[in-house]
Amino acid sequence: MGYLLGECVESFMEQLKAKVKSEVDYSDFQILEEDLRKDLRMAVHKVPTYLLFCAAIKEMDDLKLDLVNETKLLLWRDAINNALNLRFNADFAIKHLFKIARAYFDFKVMEGKSDEEMLKLNNVDGNMEVPEDCLREAEYFSGKPLSIGLLL
Repeated sequence: MGYLLGECVESFMEQLKAKVKSEVDYSDFQILEEDLRKDLRMAVHKVPTYLLFCAAIKEMDDLKLDLVNETKLLLWRDAINNALNLRFNADFAIKHLFKIARAYFDFKVMEGKSDEEMLKLNNVDGNMEVPEDCLREAEYFSGKPLSIGLLL
């Protein structure tokens, strides 16, 4: 018996909730090095949390579901968690990230993206069971920047 998509989604949500040591850096956000036209790692010793948080939000505004992957979602998690750890009022961002993650899993199923994890998700009948909240979130983000609704 294979894994149900709902179990995979919940497992990934637990990863998003995890308070792990952040590995996020300027180089993880192309906009920081391109738009500022310098290697910020050379200019500052400590990576300012606020700048990384803003870069994550900016990427959400620049990207749609078809350009997101689990690595990107976890980088955004790290940037948001860094802000939360410094007591920034960033709860809205982590909640929004959970919505994006749910939509992402539905998108992968509906677009026929197949990687090793997705192949495990076939249930006994050979069909994918997509949780209702994933369907709802994917419809919400369909064709829109991932920042839609972030500041509401």
